[in-house]
Amino acid sequence: MSDTKQNLHEFKGRRVEVFHLESEKAQLRAYGVKEDPNFRGFRRFIPQQHIDFYNKLPFTVLASADDNDDVWVSVATAQANKQLMHADKDGVSFKGLDKLAAHADPVWDLKPGQPIGMLGIELHTRRRNRVNGVVSRSKEGYFQLGGPLLSFGNCPQYITERNWKFREGERKEAKVTRSNTLTKDQQDLISKSTTTFIGSGHPRTGVDASHRGGPIGVFRVVDDKTIMFPDFPGNHQLKSLGNIIANGKLGMWFGDFETGNSIQLTGDAQMIWCDEAEGRKRRDTLLGRAISSETARFPDTFNWVVFKARKIIARSESLSVQWTLRNDYINLNVSKIVDEAKGVKSIYLSPIAEGKKKKGLAKAIGGQYLPIFVQPASHAYKRGDNMKPLDRTYTISAATEEYYRLTVKKVYKGKVSTYFHTDLKEGDIIQTREPQGHFVLQYETSDAITRNIDPPSTVVFISAGIGITPLVPMLKQVVEAAEAGRHKPRVIWIHGTQSPTDLPKTLHQEVESYLKRYRRANGSAFEIIRLSRSLGDATETELKSGGSERGFWSKGRLSKEVLDTILKSNEVKRDTTHFYTCGPSGFMSMLSDALTGFPHVFTESFGPSAVPKKTG
Repeated sequence: MSDTKQNLHEFKGRRVEVFHLESEKAQLRAYGVKEDPNFRGFRRFIPQQHIDFYNKLPFTVLASADDNDDVWVSVATAQANKQLMHADKDGVSFKGLDKLAAHADPVWDLKPGQPIGMLGIELHTRRRNRVNGVVSRSKEGYFQLGGPLLSFGNCPQYITERNWKFREGERKEAKVTRSNTLTKDQQDLISKSTTTFIGSGHPRTGVDASHRGGPIGVFRVVDDKTIMFPDFPGNHQLKSLGNIIANGKLGMWFGDFETGNSIQLTGDAQMIWCDEAEGRKRRDTLLGRAISSETARFPDTFNWVVFKARKIIARSESLSVQWTLRNDYINLNVSKIVDEAKGVKSIYLSPIAEGKKKKGLAKAIGGQYLPIFVQPASHAYKRGDNMKPLDRTYTISAATEEYYRLTVKKVYKGKVSTYFHTDLKEGDIIQTREPQGHFVLQYETSDAITRNIDPPSTVVFISAGIGITPLVPMLKQVVEAAEAGRHKPRVIWIHGTQSPTDLPKTLHQEVESYLKRYRRANGSAFEIIRLSRSLGDATETELKSGGSERGFWSKGRLSKEVLDTILKSNEVKRDTTHFYTCGPSGFMSMLSDALTGFPHVFTESFGPSAVPKKTG
């Protein structure tokens, strides 16, 4: 049977694959590369970081298909002040589900064995993770998402930030209205939405629950059945779009986050590829027919999804949680800009004086990032005179009471990184929020840790390129803990880059300084710099670091074989070693193979998980 002919009811539940043929075709067409299904981010269990994340969420997004192969999406909320989900490595049990919110919801009418997808999303931090699995019931009768599982994370792009609280006052069962066309009020709600949750599926990969968002006007109502929206570039997985191409089944959810009113839609969808003239013509024709009350402009190269609803369920006050838009921006002054290496700059952001005093900065834990909001002149996502800022997250490479430092690599066609490199000046003002993120030392107590585990005997830091940025402040934290007499694990620092001139000079100097301090505190530290193109003025000779410790520069790519040799020669132990790794996608894919079998690997990845396209 052809891959595009398979339907969701053919799902067998034996294994949830990462990608299917149509997803891979879409990846090749859109990006010229095929994603790596063996990337470490795809797991057959729920990792502890995700378990802790799911267990604290007051709501989650679920998607599944009914007996007619119609895909439905639901937002499940908790009973007031109760824990919605109880997750472990094998699945999720919904013990604290608000029954009023679930009333007459097709997603909660599923039978054991049917595929189900979950998106856990924290709107106020934009963090999100996903898991696909199978419906089951516990002995106590609780609804469960169980194995076989596929668990993975997602990037935080295009999420409108909202703060949440439980709805106050007495609630009743949701009033449910069914139809096959959108009312004027529903059309207006969709036109003004910045968020939707979608569901799609394939018998080989199960059902996916996902998020789509953007500025007001991103969702265009064409008529009383049809909605279209652009496909923003993301993590390059194209799981949902591959499902749409394979069978055209799609579910959508729109809601009023303050009142709790929601709309569930199921129907059929198609892709409009705008890399060809016929696709652009069809897109323009549909946009010209749109009856939306809001519009926005998007780059001409964006592809579009066209959805036509067959069944619509409207639910009033269906959620026990309500959200309000975040508006807690912090203005910081660009106090200094430093050239670190070719295409790499460090941006120092300092508090702005209010009268005679400067407001202090919130503490940043090593490894965290800073949300950034800017409006470069090249920003094309406009809605009338109300321009929505472009938002990015940049790792904090250093933090004091006086400044945050962001070390930014210029990315080809990257709007914000190009703005930082070409237009930003000292004295400019940047909008941010407080530091966020959970990629931190897991054995040092902080509000950002995702689990409590015993201190390691060895900490191995592995990075490549600009991936050095989160690891430098983490190394500093290791040094400060040793100097304070807390923990003193052996430290192995491994970094790969092209040549000595590609090392961000300030960050490299700080690494050297921290390692010397660590040795003075009687800590064991070993450093390896691997240069793939040129040693420059460096030589193969060892760089003496004092005592029995040593470090060296060597020429060649930091490969799996090289890493295996380093770990074996240093007798790195499996169960008592913590790895903190960061770098570009191909490098992280290599590490996923090299570190297979080590239980304590913590990662931060820059860019998609795709492996480079082979040529020749």
